[in-house]
Amino acid sequence: MDYLKLIHKFWEYNQEKPLGATTIALYLFLLEAWDKNECKDFKVSDSTLSEKLGLTRPTIRSTKEKLRNIGLIYYQTKNGIPTYYRLILDYSIPYSIEKSNTEESERQNAYSKLKRTPRKSIDPVSSRSETFPILYPSENIRDKNIPSLGEFITYAKSLEMYEPDLDLKIQAKYNSWVSNGWRTGQNSPITTWKPLLKSTLPYMKNTSLNEISLKYIPNIKRPKSTYNE
Repeated sequence: MDYLKLIHKFWEYNQEKPLGATTIALYLFLLEAWDKNECKDFKVSDSTLSEKLGLTRPTIRSTKEKLRNIGLIYYQTKNGIPTYYRLILDYSIPYSIEKSNTEESERQNAYSKLKRTPRKSIDPVSSRSETFPILYPSENIRDKNIPSLGEFITYAKSLEMYEPDLDLKIQAKYNSWVSNGWRTGQNSPITTWKPLLKSTLPYMKNTSLNEISLKYIPNIKRPKSTYNE
């Protein structure tokens, strides 16, 4: 499994089981290190992770234990030696069966309530409005304007200001916009995300990953289809 597919898979996992900003930041850093090491196991010290992510070493230790316990990574530590890391590529997404059962249960409950509701004499227009709420088409139209994470990263790589070192910051920016309801940090709705990303890219060079990711990621909500900012 390649780098981008692992990002997509991790994002999907996080939608079903939110991991928190610190865990997301650490996993994305480890994923980037794995990719730079030609998709092989690698070593990195807690002090390096602490410096790069702006987190304390106890936080690094507890967070990597969390990633190991949920089956996303494997690692070995020895005193005085950088930690040896291996990314688990074939972990499973927790929502698959549970989500299907929940959706089916909701459909059955809605159908039962509909059967129990007495018929009323109402005009055809009102009937159609109640059966097909206006909310659904408006949400579908909105979601079509949100790119997938892969599309977002691909476009960023096509820009003149792009540098490989910005990958984690670009991912964090995408996460922040999605978690904020596809709005900017100033709470403005995003209607044309490409020009906004292009104008934002230069500022990412002078902004730490911690500043970009930890400010927004904790409130991540799962989008219904594809994304965009």
